[in-house]
Amino acid sequence: MYVGECSRKYLQSYKLGKKQWKVLEFDSKVLANSTQAWNQYLDSIGIVTPLAVRLVTEAALLGGLIEGGVSQKLVILSDGAGQFNLLVHALCWVHAERAIRKLEGSTAVFRQNIEEVQTLLWDYYQELKTYPKTPSDQYKKYLWARFDEVFGRCYLQHPTLNNTLMGFRKNKKQLLRVLDDPDIPLHNNAAESDIREFVTRRKISGGT
Repeated sequence: MYVGECSRKYLQSYKLGKKQWKVLEFDSKVLANSTQAWNQYLDSIGIVTPLAVRLVTEAALLGGLIEGGVSQKLVILSDGAGQFNLLVHALCWVHAERAIRKLEGSTAVFRQNIEEVQTLLWDYYQELKTYPKTPSDQYKKYLWARFDEVFGRCYLQHPTLNNTLMGFRKNKKQLLRVLDDPDIPLHNNAAESDIREFVTRRKISGGT
């Protein structure tokens, strides 16, 4: 493993202590070829706290992938968990919608607001699904602007819904990766299905 320039960019997105930064060197020199050798290297430069070890190890693994030929333009489609926010990050629409579904409507008006946004969201989602079939600059511009119409709404008496809509606007670029690359899925259900057995076993056993 090694700590190269891509590793530096990864670490810059996390709060790594100044002490750790001072002992790291960012180049293409191979530092270790096994877990034992890597841990010995980290010990030798004083990186021993669990958080620092994890972050630097993750950075080194990522850097190794890039050095091995993986493109920095590789798209990582996730449910929004922070550890997946690297390279070109895209967000799953199914997981994004859950933020609205989980809202509690304490009044009939609030419940109507939530239902209204959900309907608009799924209607817009259906439009996004058609884009990969006939992508065009005109359709891309329409969908980009339509996003603001759907998620730029404001419900003055419903702050929790407003905050959720704000989250959509904040993640607009990551939710609309498909407009730049029509081959990107809109959800990660396939990956979720692949790990379903593992998750079920973890829940039954009470841990990993």
